[in-house]
Amino acid sequence: MQSVQFLNVLNEMISTEELTRVCQKYAPRPRTPPKLSAEQLVSGLIFHQLHDGGTLADHSGQLHGVSMSDSAYAQRRQLLPRGAV
Repeated sequence: MQSVQFLNVLNEMISTEELTRVCQKYAPRPRTPPKLSAEQLVSGLIFHQLHDGGTLADHSGQLHGVSMSDSAYAQRRQLLPRGAV
């Protein structure tokens, strides 16, 4: 599945506004401005699950064009509350 196709399907399933509302409700307070928004992190996690192989950093980088390490993604995931994802 191509990145643009995925984002279009995701937007049909949950509106950008709804995803933003949920992410703002549960988002932690950042110490520094994040490279990815919470919405991008969530969509990257979903996109990653649709692939057989590769890392979250690779897949989310393909989707959003932001280069981050796998450990940075792990830290961001830990900051998400359990009910959010």
